[in-house]
Amino acid sequence: MNYKGKQYGRQVSLIEQGVIFDGDKGGGRFKGNEYPFVLKTGVKNLYTPIQ
Repeated sequence: MNYKGKQYGRQVSLIEQGVIFDGDKGGGRFKGNEYPFVLKTGVKNLYTPIQ
């Protein structure tokens, strides 16, 4: 597996754990396509005090 594929898998794992990203389940859209490693709510990608 290449670096890009590893990072996608890592991101999906972090999302599934629910520890970060305020419980966002992933499956968000990017350029018209849905991806498991994209957050549904982009603002949750920011550190909570910054939101």
